[in-house]
This record gives sequence, structure tokens and C-alpha cells, in this order.
Amino acid sequence: EMRFFDGRKAAVQSAYINKADILFLRETEDGQTRGLGGKAGHKPYPFVPKTSTMVRLYMPSYTLSGKMHYPGGRGVSDVLNSGLRFIPLTNVEICPGAGNSESGVGFIAVNREQMLSLTELHGGLCQAGRAPGIPNSLEGPLPQVASRRQLTLG
Repeated sequence: EMRFFDGRKAAVQSAYINKADILFLRETEDGQTRGLGGKAGHKPYPFVPKTSTMVRLYMPSYTLSGKMHYPGGRGVSDVLNSGLRFIPLTNVEICPGAGNSESGVGFIAVNREQMLSLTELHGGLCQAGRAPGIPNSLEGPLPQVASRRQLTLG
């Protein structure tokens, strides 16, 4: 399924898309991206313990809030400078410029080249606030954010 900026959807068997034009990718069926132990009878494999930070990403027509993961001793700036084209986020809220927000998305892969800016959020949920023009879908008081560090991509 392909979704467009204006909210249209298209079901296609196959599509040829320039990777540079993709904003982000997400699973369309639950359980597609489950990791270690996600399937019965899995074989354990070596994995690197990771730390996560709540972040808010501003992209053309979208604001994304979720957890960015990185190996211990590293940070968000290391992920941004890693050279990876697509950066994984988990537990994501997707807020489009038009339409309803969607929360509880288990996994997305964000095109690093399409990011306008990123904010690290410490001490609170990443749902507090929106970029100008992005509606706030939450009701009630917003959680407090203890500190923020703005990273501008360029």
C-alpha cells in the first residue's frame, strides 16, 4: 500500500520508487518486525544491548515521535552520523500535516536524508507539542519535558 501527502492511498502489486524520495517505511501487518524471540522456536543469535532515547523528528508534512536505539556508549548524534540511509524508530506516533495522527506504531524506518530536524526528549513522553501547522491529537494536559537538545540536520 502506498500513501501520498494528500492522504490518498493506492494498492499496487509492485512499484519502483527512488529511495531518496521515501520519507519513512512502516509495517502494515502486526508482528512483521518482531526481533529476538519474536517467533516460536527461534535460534538465539548474538545481539548488542542497546539504549534508547525518545526523539521527535520533523519531516516534510509529518512529525514523528518515538524511540531511537543505539549501542551503549553511543548517542543520537552517532546514529545520525552513521551513514545509514534509514534509521529505525520504535513505539512511534505519526502526526501528518493533514489527517489524524496514528500512535502505537511498533516500528518505522526513517529516511535520514528527509529529516528537517530532530529533538531529543528527556524526562517525558515525546507527544508534548507539535511543529507549527501540525494538529495536536491529544486531549488533556501535556506531559512535562525536563530537558531538550535540538539537533539540526544540514
